[in-house]
Amino acid sequence: MNAMPFHAGIFAAAVTFGSLSTASSPATNMVTYTCRPSDAGALQLRGYARLLASTSDSQYVLARNSLSIPATSDTNRIVVVTGPSNTCNKAGAALVTALGLNPAVSRSVYVIQIGTVYIVKDPTVYIGKFYPWVVIKSSNFKWVSTSMS
Repeated sequence: MNAMPFHAGIFAAAVTFGSLSTASSPATNMVTYTCRPSDAGALQLRGYARLLASTSDSQYVLARNSLSIPATSDTNRIVVVTGPSNTCNKAGAALVTALGLNPAVSRSVYVIQIGTVYIVKDPTVYIGKFYPWVVIKSSNFKWVSTSMS
């Protein structure tokens, strides 16, 4: 399994010096945020989440702690979320708010649950060659941290 790299300072540098790009469609009256299916992109993100949550490697433990991702040895409980639609809509809205994206654009996002948090990523949003993703609380959909892959 190829793990996605953790780049500690890239997000801040990209936001400061770069521009956030999205591949999106024109705004519509009915904005929705849906979960993407459990496809190759979802499985890759889940694989990285499983590595972050379960490893004892000091670099990943540092990344896990800085992102507020709970540690677990039961990687089978780290899952791709494909519904219900209310969860997907709230997770997508949290991503849009955390990254300062256009709220008038419907999005389809990857959502990975790790215990009490979700990792949320829109694969159409990128900064240079990196894709930002956020960690949000599963209880109230509030932003916890941001990283890039």
